[in-house]
Amino acid sequence: MALNDQARGSSLLSAGKLDVAIAASLAAAIFLWLFALPLADPADLDDLGLVSILPAQYWTALVLVISAFAASLHPLSRVALLRPASLVALVILLHTTPAIVYGTLRYSWAWKHIGIVDYIQRHGTVDPTAPFLAAYHNWSGFFRFFALFADWFNLGPLQVADLARFFSVISSLIFIVLLKFIFRSFTDDRRLQWAAVWIFLCANWVGQDYFSPQAFAYIFYLAVLALCLG
Repeated sequence: MALNDQARGSSLLSAGKLDVAIAASLAAAIFLWLFALPLADPADLDDLGLVSILPAQYWTALVLVISAFAASLHPLSRVALLRPASLVALVILLHTTPAIVYGTLRYSWAWKHIGIVDYIQRHGTVDPTAPFLAAYHNWSGFFRFFALFADWFNLGPLQVADLARFFSVISSLIFIVLLKFIFRSFTDDRRLQWAAVWIFLCANWVGQDYFSPQAFAYIFYLAVLALCLG
């Protein structure tokens, strides 16, 4: 009996140390990421893109986040919050970095979306006969929503553009919530659920979640799946 109590106490102590190490790794990763951001100069970009200017501190932070998430899947890890925290840290490193470093929208066509939102704000309606813009004005739900949102908060096109820079961050965080609901319908093992969400975030197609109607629709698509499967 005493041996069992001793073993149980040792296991709890080991679990506590593991969770502290995971939390410390995530905190260190965010600190290194914040330190790395000012060191990345877009003027030094080469053919490799953003990868070419990210300093060693960034890659160290990424390794820490990956290690923290892998450790959080260990059976000894008892603090369930560390898994979603690792996913949020991954989203910050992958999606917030370009939004801050570039300082502007990554994709030129996203500016066209800002322009359509601005048009609706200015005129209060759409123009389905506008040359080359019929597809946008005839399927205008996304643009109408953000025009209304901008009017609510008195935002101009430049402020909407600043918000749009971080749209992939917002959408990825929403993905985490929706995917957790979806994957729990396939397994009761929470470690597998979070691991599946991690794989999705890492394998998600680049540029799929920028400020666009298709990214907005994808959120609703996942929401419908979550409701149907849940």
